[in-house]
Amino acid sequence: MNSHIHLHWLTPEEGGRKTSIRGGRYTPTARFAGEQDQFSVVLEFSQDCPANPTAGTMRLLFPDLVDVQRRILPGAALEIMEGARVVARCVIESSEQMPAVAAAR
Repeated sequence: MNSHIHLHWLTPEEGGRKTSIRGGRYTPTARFAGEQDQFSVVLEFSQDCPANPTAGTMRLLFPDLVDVQRRILPGAALEIMEGARVVARCVIESSEQMPAVAAAR
Protein backbone atom coordinates (compact mmCIF):
# COMPACT_ATOMS: atom_id res chain seq x y z
CA MET A 1 0.00 0.00 0.00
CA ASN A 2 1.30 3.42 -0.94
CA SER A 3 0.02 6.45 0.88
CA HIS A 4 0.44 10.04 -0.22
CA ILE A 5 1.76 12.09 2.67
CA HIS A 6 2.41 15.64 3.78
CA LEU A 7 5.49 15.87 5.98
CA HIS A 8 6.78 18.69 8.19
CA TRP A 9 10.43 18.34 9.24
CA LEU A 10 11.26 19.55 12.76
CA THR A 11 14.10 22.06 13.02
CA PRO A 12 17.26 21.11 14.93
CA GLU A 13 16.03 23.41 17.74
CA GLU A 14 12.81 21.35 17.92
CA GLY A 15 14.84 18.12 18.11
CA GLY A 16 14.84 17.37 14.37
CA ARG A 17 17.67 16.46 12.00
CA LYS A 18 20.72 18.69 11.69
CA THR A 19 21.24 17.65 8.05
CA SER A 20 18.81 17.11 5.18
CA ILE A 21 17.95 13.71 3.74
CA ARG A 22 20.15 12.83 0.78
CA GLY A 23 18.46 10.98 -2.07
CA GLY A 24 14.81 10.35 -2.76
CA ARG A 25 14.30 7.45 -0.33
CA TYR A 26 14.40 7.44 3.48
CA THR A 27 13.69 4.41 5.70
CA PRO A 28 13.01 5.54 9.30
CA THR A 29 10.62 4.23 11.90
CA ALA A 30 7.25 5.86 12.59
CA ARG A 31 4.48 5.73 15.15
CA PHE A 32 0.96 7.02 15.31
CA ALA A 33 1.01 10.45 16.98
CA GLY A 34 1.02 10.17 20.76
CA GLU A 35 1.61 6.40 20.80
CA GLN A 36 4.75 4.42 21.63
CA ASP A 37 4.76 1.42 19.24
CA GLN A 38 7.04 2.02 16.25
CA PHE A 39 7.07 0.39 12.82
CA SER A 40 9.43 0.76 9.86
CA VAL A 41 8.37 2.81 6.85
CA VAL A 42 9.78 3.73 3.46
CA LEU A 43 9.34 7.38 2.50
CA GLU A 44 9.94 8.43 -1.10
CA PHE A 45 10.31 11.96 -2.41
CA SER A 46 10.56 13.31 -5.93
CA GLN A 47 13.46 15.57 -5.00
CA ASP A 48 16.89 14.93 -3.50
CA CYS A 49 16.68 17.13 -0.42
CA PRO A 50 13.09 17.47 0.74
CA ALA A 51 11.92 20.98 1.44
CA ASN A 52 9.75 21.89 4.38
CA PRO A 53 6.91 21.01 4.12
CA THR A 54 7.37 17.99 1.87
CA ALA A 55 4.98 15.86 -0.17
CA GLY A 56 5.82 12.24 -0.90
CA THR A 57 4.68 8.67 -0.55
CA MET A 58 4.94 6.22 2.32
CA ARG A 59 4.67 2.46 2.58
CA LEU A 60 5.36 -0.02 5.33
CA LEU A 61 8.73 -1.76 5.14
CA PHE A 62 6.97 -4.89 6.40
CA PRO A 63 3.54 -4.91 4.67
CA ASP A 64 2.32 -7.88 6.73
CA LEU A 65 1.59 -5.52 9.66
CA VAL A 66 -2.14 -5.68 8.93
CA ASP A 67 -3.20 -3.89 12.13
CA VAL A 68 -0.97 -0.94 11.25
CA GLN A 69 -2.09 -0.90 7.60
CA ARG A 70 -5.74 -0.71 8.65
CA ARG A 71 -5.01 2.51 10.55
CA ILE A 72 -3.18 4.25 7.71
CA LEU A 73 -6.16 6.25 6.49
CA PRO A 74 -6.55 9.82 5.23
CA GLY A 75 -6.12 12.23 8.12
CA ALA A 76 -4.04 9.86 10.27
CA ALA A 77 -1.16 11.64 12.02
CA LEU A 78 2.23 9.98 12.37
CA GLU A 79 5.53 10.92 13.95
CA ILE A 80 8.66 10.05 11.98
CA MET A 81 11.36 8.79 14.30
CA GLU A 82 15.12 8.33 14.44
CA GLY A 83 15.55 6.16 17.50
CA ALA A 84 13.57 7.76 20.33
CA ARG A 85 13.67 11.20 18.66
CA VAL A 86 10.81 12.66 16.58
CA VAL A 87 12.29 14.28 13.45
CA ALA A 88 9.11 14.99 11.45
CA ARG A 89 5.33 15.05 11.68
CA CYS A 90 3.36 13.36 8.92
CA VAL A 91 -0.29 13.40 7.82
CA ILE A 92 -1.73 10.80 5.47
CA GLU A 93 -3.38 12.61 2.54
CA SER A 94 -4.68 9.56 0.68
CA SER A 95 -4.18 5.82 0.90
CA GLU A 96 -4.44 2.88 -1.47
CA GLN A 97 -5.59 -0.12 0.57
CA MET A 98 -4.24 -3.52 -0.38
CA PRO A 99 -6.95 -6.06 -1.32
CA ALA A 100 -5.99 -8.37 1.56
CA VAL A 101 -6.35 -5.54 4.09
CA ALA A 102 -9.70 -4.41 2.68
CA ALA A 103 -10.99 -8.00 2.72
CA ALA A 104 -9.84 -8.51 6.34
CA ARG A 105 -12.06 -5.68 7.62
